[in-house]
Amino acid sequence: MKKQLKDINNKKVNRGLMKNLTINMKLIVSFGIVLLLMLSTVGVSIGADQVSSGAQALAVGSTEQASAVEELNASISRVAEQAVENSASVRMATQYVEQTKADINVCARSISPRHVIIPRSKTLKT
Repeated sequence: MKKQLKDINNKKVNRGLMKNLTINMKLIVSFGIVLLLMLSTVGVSIGADQVSSGAQALAVGSTEQASAVEELNASISRVAEQAVENSASVRMATQYVEQTKADINVCARSISPRHVIIPRSKTLKT
Protein backbone atom coordinates (compact mmCIF):
# COMPACT_ATOMS: atom_id res chain seq x y z
CA MET A 1 0.00 0.00 0.00
CA LYS A 2 2.77 2.41 0.75
CA LYS A 3 4.19 1.57 -2.57
CA GLN A 4 0.89 2.27 -4.24
CA LEU A 5 0.60 5.61 -2.47
CA LYS A 6 4.12 6.41 -3.45
CA ASP A 7 3.36 5.49 -7.08
CA ILE A 8 0.26 7.65 -7.01
CA ASN A 9 2.23 10.56 -5.57
CA ASN A 10 4.94 10.06 -8.18
CA LYS A 11 2.32 10.05 -10.94
CA LYS A 12 0.83 13.28 -9.55
CA VAL A 13 4.27 14.83 -9.36
CA ASN A 14 5.08 13.62 -12.86
CA ARG A 15 1.79 15.05 -14.18
CA GLY A 16 2.57 18.37 -12.49
CA LEU A 17 6.07 18.40 -13.93
CA MET A 18 4.75 17.54 -17.37
CA LYS A 19 2.16 20.30 -17.07
CA ASN A 20 4.86 22.80 -16.05
CA LEU A 21 7.12 21.54 -18.83
CA THR A 22 4.34 22.00 -21.38
CA ILE A 23 3.67 25.52 -20.14
CA ASN A 24 7.37 26.35 -20.25
CA MET A 25 7.66 24.98 -23.79
CA LYS A 26 4.69 27.08 -24.89
CA LEU A 27 6.31 30.14 -23.35
CA ILE A 28 9.59 29.41 -25.13
CA VAL A 29 7.79 28.98 -28.48
CA SER A 30 5.83 32.20 -27.88
CA PHE A 31 9.02 34.04 -27.00
CA GLY A 32 10.65 32.70 -30.18
CA ILE A 33 7.71 33.91 -32.28
CA VAL A 34 7.84 37.34 -30.64
CA LEU A 35 11.59 37.48 -31.26
CA LEU A 36 11.12 36.56 -34.93
CA LEU A 37 8.42 39.23 -35.28
CA MET A 38 10.75 41.82 -33.73
CA LEU A 39 13.56 40.85 -36.09
CA SER A 40 11.19 41.01 -39.07
CA THR A 41 10.04 44.46 -37.95
CA VAL A 42 13.64 45.66 -37.77
CA GLY A 43 14.28 44.27 -41.25
CA VAL A 44 11.22 46.02 -42.66
CA SER A 45 12.25 49.28 -40.96
CA ILE A 46 15.75 49.06 -42.45
CA GLY A 47 14.27 48.33 -45.88
CA ALA A 48 11.91 51.31 -45.57
CA ASP A 49 14.84 53.57 -44.64
CA GLN A 50 16.75 52.36 -47.70
CA VAL A 51 13.77 52.99 -49.98
CA SER A 52 13.35 56.46 -48.47
CA SER A 53 17.03 57.28 -48.99
CA GLY A 54 16.85 56.04 -52.57
CA ALA A 55 13.76 58.14 -53.24
CA GLN A 56 15.45 61.24 -51.82
CA ALA A 57 18.55 60.65 -53.95
CA LEU A 58 16.35 60.18 -57.01
CA ALA A 59 14.50 63.42 -56.25
CA VAL A 60 17.77 65.35 -55.89
CA GLY A 61 19.09 63.86 -59.13
CA SER A 62 15.87 64.71 -60.96
CA THR A 63 16.00 68.29 -59.70
CA GLU A 64 19.61 68.67 -60.81
CA GLN A 65 18.81 67.17 -64.21
CA ALA A 66 15.83 69.51 -64.66
CA SER A 67 18.06 72.46 -63.82
CA ALA A 68 20.66 71.33 -66.36
CA VAL A 69 17.95 70.96 -69.03
CA GLU A 70 16.71 74.49 -68.29
CA GLU A 71 20.24 75.86 -68.62
CA LEU A 72 20.72 73.97 -71.88
CA ASN A 73 17.42 75.32 -73.21
CA ALA A 74 18.47 78.88 -72.31
CA SER A 75 21.82 78.37 -74.08
CA ILE A 76 20.11 77.04 -77.21
CA SER A 77 17.77 80.05 -77.20
CA ARG A 78 20.74 82.43 -76.94
CA VAL A 79 22.51 80.68 -79.83
CA ALA A 80 19.35 80.89 -81.96
CA GLU A 81 18.94 84.61 -81.19
CA GLN A 82 22.60 85.22 -82.06
CA ALA A 83 22.15 83.35 -85.35
CA VAL A 84 19.21 85.60 -86.26
CA GLU A 85 21.26 88.69 -85.39
CA ASN A 86 24.23 87.41 -87.41
CA SER A 87 21.98 86.76 -90.40
CA ALA A 88 20.66 90.32 -90.26
CA SER A 89 24.22 91.65 -89.99
CA VAL A 90 25.30 89.63 -93.04
CA ARG A 91 22.36 90.96 -95.09
CA MET A 92 23.24 94.53 -94.05
CA ALA A 93 26.94 94.01 -94.87
CA THR A 94 25.97 92.58 -98.27
CA GLN A 95 23.88 95.68 -98.98
CA TYR A 96 26.81 97.94 -97.97
CA VAL A 97 29.15 96.03 -100.28
CA GLU A 98 26.71 96.27 -103.20
CA GLN A 99 26.17 99.99 -102.58
CA THR A 100 29.92 100.59 -102.33
CA LYS A 101 30.48 98.74 -105.58
CA ALA A 102 27.81 100.83 -107.29
CA ASP A 103 29.38 104.03 -105.93
CA ILE A 104 32.82 102.97 -107.17
CA ASN A 105 31.41 102.32 -110.66
CA VAL A 106 29.74 105.76 -110.72
CA CYS A 107 33.01 107.40 -109.67
CA ALA A 108 35.00 105.40 -112.18
CA ARG A 109 32.71 106.45 -115.05
CA SER A 110 32.89 110.07 -114.05
CA ILE A 111 36.69 110.02 -113.94
CA SER A 112 37.33 108.19 -117.18
CA PRO A 113 34.79 106.77 -119.55
CA ARG A 114 37.29 104.14 -120.61
CA HIS A 115 37.78 102.96 -117.00
CA VAL A 116 36.92 99.31 -116.41
CA ILE A 117 33.69 98.82 -114.54
CA ILE A 118 33.91 96.41 -111.63
CA PRO A 119 31.81 93.37 -112.47
CA ARG A 120 28.92 92.50 -110.25
CA SER A 121 29.84 89.71 -107.82
CA LYS A 122 27.65 86.88 -106.64
CA THR A 123 25.68 87.87 -103.58
CA LEU A 124 25.51 85.73 -100.50
CA LYS A 125 22.22 83.98 -99.97
CA THR A 126 21.07 83.74 -96.38
